[in-house]
Order: sequence, then structure tokens, then C-alpha cells
Amino acid sequence: MDTITAEDLCRYVNRPEGAPFKPVPRIKCASGLVLSVQVGSGLYCTPRVDHAVEYTEVEVGFPSSGITELMPYAEGAGYDDPIDYVGTVYPYVPIEIVVGIINRHGGCEDISGPQTPSSLLNEEPEAEYEVEEFPVGTYKLVKKLELFEYSHNNSGGVDWLGRAQWDALLLAGWEVRWRFPNDRDKGAYGADKEFATIEDAKEEWTRLTGGNLEERG
Repeated sequence: MDTITAEDLCRYVNRPEGAPFKPVPRIKCASGLVLSVQVGSGLYCTPRVDHAVEYTEVEVGFPSSGITELMPYAEGAGYDDPIDYVGTVYPYVPIEIVVGIINRHGGCEDISGPQTPSSLLNEEPEAEYEVEEFPVGTYKLVKKLELFEYSHNNSGGVDWLGRAQWDALLLAGWEVRWRFPNDRDKGAYGADKEFATIEDAKEEWTRLTGGNLEERG
């Protein structure tokens, strides 16, 4: 595990110019702490643009445990409603605070970066089957996962997901279709992800959002 600087973190979270938005992988610290750090247009960072030379504030999300230094930045802080500190985002956190948290937790896995452009620009090739390797050296063909889509409308006014819920889906690998990509606070039309079964899709969606797919909106 390595200690890092603000420059290291900026390189890691900054996607190559021309790359589509995909969240960078969560940062894993030596202590076991895991947290998401993201930047880009439409995210809670300064400057609020893609491919900045330097970011002074970043968006932190969904840490694996509550972090005292982050609590004043939690979305909803200052209001009466209770905050789920491991299930929310932390807007505009000074990058020095994030670097200090990571280093106090023993540093993190190598984030020397920058992110590999080919890993962000290239799509996975289409295939009817995926190959799964087993320890004994044999192979088994597994039917490709099916794509499941969640979408909603505002007919009842109560079924919209909040920003933190959309972010949770995004960080779990769902492809979110934002209403306004440069202003994600205005929500999304829906999201999709590949799962083996519809039951798997419903279970993850419910766990990440806390919503109920059976309720009418």
C-alpha cells in the first residue's frame, strides 16, 4: 500500500480526454476502508469540468464506514433528517482532506495512473457466450448475461430516485441515462445492467436504492 499526494489523486480520478464518463474504481485503503472519489462535469467537484489540470475539491461517495472528517460535507448535513453516512455522497470535499484520510488509513492500492485510455474507450467485444476458467484448468461455456432495464415516470410524483440513489447505481456498474448529463441533480430517465436473472437485478436495485419496485408511483 502506498501513501499518496493530491497530484496522485488528481491523476487517478481524471479520465483521458475524449473518454466517455465511467466512474473510476473505488479506492481501497490498507485499513480496509473503501471509498469512491470522482470528478467531472455534473459532479460535485471544483472545477466542475472534465479533464481539469487540477481539482481542489472532489466528490466522495459511499465509504465503507463513517469518517468523521467527511461528515460535515455529507449531502443533507445541517438538516434534521438522519444521514446514512455510508450510503450518501459528500460534495465538494477539499482534496487535501481526502488525501489525509487515505494516508491515515495506511495508504491505498497503487493509483499511480493515469487511467489507461484503452480500458475506458474500448467496448467489450460482443459474444454469444462468455468463458469461465476453473482452477483445475478446464473451461465451461456460460450463457451471456441478459440486460435488464429500470425506467420510471413521474405520473404519481413519488417514484423518482434521488441523486444519491442514482450515484449508488452508477458506482455499482449500472448504465445511468441522465436527463441532463451536465447537471445530474435533475435526475435520470432510467438505468440498465446485465444480470443472470431478473431476480438478481431486482435484489441489487432494491439494496442500492432502498426502493420498492412493487409500489405504484
